Amino acid sequence: MKFLVVLLTLFLSTFNSFAQQVKGPRPNWVKPELVPFEAKLNEHEIGLGYGALLIDHQYNLMEEEEYYHSAIKVINETGVQEASSLSIAFDPAYQKLKIHRILIWRNGKSTDQLPNLKIELLHQEANLQDQIYNGKLTSFVNLKDIRKGDIIEYEYTLTGFNPVFKGVFSTIESVGFSEPVPLISFRLLAPTDRFFISRAFGKKSINFKTSPKGTYKEMYFKTSSLESVQGEENTPGWYFTWPVFAITEFRNWEQVRSWAKELFMFSGASADIKKAIARIKERSTSETDFIMNCIRFVQDEVRYTGIEAGIHSHKPHNPDVVLKQRFGDCKDKSLLLVSMLMEAGYNAYPVLVSTSYGKSLPGLLADGLWFNHAIVGFSYGGEHFYVDPTISNQGGDLRNFQIPDYGYGLRIGPEFVGENLNMLASNPSVAITKITENYFVKDSIGPVNLEVVTIYNGADADAMRGQLASNSKKSMEASYLDYYKKLYPGTSRTAEIQIEDDRMANELLVKEYYTIQSLWHYNEELKVMNLELYSNSIMNSIVKPEKRERLTPFALAYPKQIQLDIRVRLPESWPINPKTIEVENPAFKFVYSTKNESDQDVLVSYQYRSLKPEVDPDQSATFYADLEKLNQFGSYQFSWSSDTNSGAGSTVDPEKDGLNTTFLLYGNLLLTGLVILFYLLYRWNPSFSFEAIEDEPNSIGSWLVLIALGLGVSVPVHVYHLFTSDFFNQGLWNNISNKGSAFYNPDIANLFFVEYLFRIYAVTTTIFLNILFYKRRNSFPIFYSVYLASVLVYAILEYLASSNLAMDEATKSDALKALSQSIVSCAVWIPYIWISHYSRNTFLVKFESKQEKLEKRLQELEKLQNFSEPSVSKENENLGIKDEQSE
Repeated sequence: MKFLVVLLTLFLSTFNSFAQQVKGPRPNWVKPELVPFEAKLNEHEIGLGYGALLIDHQYNLMEEEEYYHSAIKVINETGVQEASSLSIAFDPAYQKLKIHRILIWRNGKSTDQLPNLKIELLHQEANLQDQIYNGKLTSFVNLKDIRKGDIIEYEYTLTGFNPVFKGVFSTIESVGFSEPVPLISFRLLAPTDRFFISRAFGKKSINFKTSPKGTYKEMYFKTSSLESVQGEENTPGWYFTWPVFAITEFRNWEQVRSWAKELFMFSGASADIKKAIARIKERSTSETDFIMNCIRFVQDEVRYTGIEAGIHSHKPHNPDVVLKQRFGDCKDKSLLLVSMLMEAGYNAYPVLVSTSYGKSLPGLLADGLWFNHAIVGFSYGGEHFYVDPTISNQGGDLRNFQIPDYGYGLRIGPEFVGENLNMLASNPSVAITKITENYFVKDSIGPVNLEVVTIYNGADADAMRGQLASNSKKSMEASYLDYYKKLYPGTSRTAEIQIEDDRMANELLVKEYYTIQSLWHYNEELKVMNLELYSNSIMNSIVKPEKRERLTPFALAYPKQIQLDIRVRLPESWPINPKTIEVENPAFKFVYSTKNESDQDVLVSYQYRSLKPEVDPDQSATFYADLEKLNQFGSYQFSWSSDTNSGAGSTVDPEKDGLNTTFLLYGNLLLTGLVILFYLLYRWNPSFSFEAIEDEPNSIGSWLVLIALGLGVSVPVHVYHLFTSDFFNQGLWNNISNKGSAFYNPDIANLFFVEYLFRIYAVTTTIFLNILFYKRRNSFPIFYSVYLASVLVYAILEYLASSNLAMDEATKSDALKALSQSIVSCAVWIPYIWISHYSRNTFLVKFESKQEKLEKRLQELEKLQNFSEPSVSKENENLGIKDEQSE
């Protein structure tokens, strides 16, 4: 597996002696693992054309050496291209590199290419786009004659540990990947008196073993990752999609704090820092104003650029140096702000946070490796406040100053000794945006004027302020115009955008002005003019998962609020029915409403608010289904006709309250017809029926119990679907069946109507079959077989319709599932009901009319009387009674 890909090369230098210095034998302490050559890789799970067979990682703490051993197999031609070069990164400030072997295995034989290879030293910066310079070098090797099927095995050792950790060892090892790996090995050699804590995170357990080896101990594990783990979009950073194994010498968070305290230690404010503080005080009107000016000085006037070579991967630079050069990374800017506030007499301190694992830190091992960011905390007026010095152009005052939701942090200061982690609950970063689109419609043929007013608050205002700082006004105007041109062709800008920024209130307002030449469209078939307005401004901001079922949580923008108000000024009085529709899920709340603000003004409002940071996997299906409900609110349409009596036109709403009388009528007709039909069929005795195999008919038993359960459950299931599938929703039926509706689709309407009739048929038929079944009627096998066959026919038609009508994948999946179940039911139960001896001796009861029942009863009484007469006479004689016949 390629260790690192060169992303950006600043300069290339080749040293004559470097190739000799970097090549060398494997250290004696190493115990290399054998490559599992016979392991088979699933090519369907392999990306980039090559897959890893072995990942072997070993440490020797006595020698401060790190050994890496890997083997990859080239699967196809793409792999030949991707795997034909190796890149090994190291930090020359404290590390030396030795490459031991680069073997190419082909047909069971190996060739070591290392002796004849040219090794080049590249200076590259992988995080240059983030203004981070780490000073690392990359040893680059271009392999020769790599072919499909080759196995590339390579080994190297890095000597030297980062002195910033003061001899404390920690590492986090991946033990699961997006591709299968047959063998993953980890080995650690350490003095016997060094104590380690280890744990696996994610859905994987590790059998970690420790063995004494005289003056040192060996700690190791071997595992495999044969089941690839596929990532999903919008998974929270704290969730371990790919499992890891962590081992550390830190015993608790207090030890981590002590380590970090030394890194952030400074000797006091320099003369330059004192001068900067004095200048800020001169232009400050109050204490709170002074604190805010200090914060904004570090945020806005000290640019974000990190020089993180060597110990400065974790240790900040001197605040005086940062002030003079006017740049630094998160820890540099944090320590500068802390020094300024402390010099001014306030209690300030650094806070270590994690942008990925912040919410899950309490459940992790105490370790400094989890932290990748630093912010500042300070006390004022008896309260704790937090600020992120890396966020430039941030708005708000001291009381509503906001930070991202970093979760837990480790506060660095003498007053926090003994404290584990602290939940940073001060001023969570709330994102609020309100968009108002004002459409001024003069008539049904002319252009429409559009005014857009967007108000950003909180984190959204901070983000927008950043965009304005990094983009020209002209480019933003072009981008905004392009957005509305895609929605409404023929749109042109009529004025420059206007921007108003109240930074103290953290509210930013943007106004846009457009003219839309052809917003009305004539419907030749209906003889009406249609005007359709889209709600993309809010719908595009609601993130939807790609699939209904998920294995990982789905992260939401939280806390997030957005509102879109579409106001339309129409040329005439335009009354509509006011309504409010809510779609609420544990993760979000959506509210849609329409109303008249005046006779000629219509307001269509959309509101969305996230209620939690993420959606758990077991709630993803419900979350997806509820988001699907929002599709009906994608647009709002007006229809105008000169033939209307009032002259005011009409409006087609996305939804209309009331019962669907059409469906009620046809449903009642079908129900009545089926009841009459089943009444007549109940009296029918088929000419072909089973003959008794045994003396007495069987009771309900054997496998018939499963049929009984199926029929019993079918009735409430079909009733549930009948009354929960919006069949009686007049608005939904109008949307798909009304030609003037934006959602008009006759194919969907026909399918919807057929499904409704089928549900009524299914309810009545299953009730009828239950009656026949428990009466063991001889007609049951025929009607049950017909019913199963009819369900199969319907399932086939439904699946074909879902495939041909461009349904979503979830609907197609449900249709395929129903079809599969129906095929199985027919294949199992129809043969059983006709062939099984138990079944054939169960359904024997024929229908008998009242006359037939009476005649049968009289025959039974006559037989009974003939059989009992002698005994009655004898009994009478014994009692001394003579009957008339004996006399």
